[in-house]
Amino acid sequence: MFIIGPGDLASAQRGGDRQLNRALHTIALVRLRDDPETRCYAARRRAEGKSSREIRRCLKRALARQLYKAAGTLWATGCGDRQDGLTWPAGLASIPAPAG
Repeated sequence: MFIIGPGDLASAQRGGDRQLNRALHTIALVRLRDDPETRCYAARRRAEGKSSREIRRCLKRALARQLYKAAGTLWATGCGDRQDGLTWPAGLASIPAPAG
């Protein structure tokens, strides 16, 4: 067991879905380059004293929350069952439907 102090970073899970992480990384980089709202977000984080690496980490977490929320909306509205014979991308298909 180890203790994490203020300012220390530790990852609870170093593995995970590498394909999904790569997709989040690519989305984050493109948004940082092209999206004005994301640039403002990064500027706010930089003003808080965050490094570029920490900013990307925060942005990827925010993107993951947005995707999870969108996937939950698909299941809640019944749109998760495709009737056109196509399948959802592997990353979305493996996300469990939110409880409730």
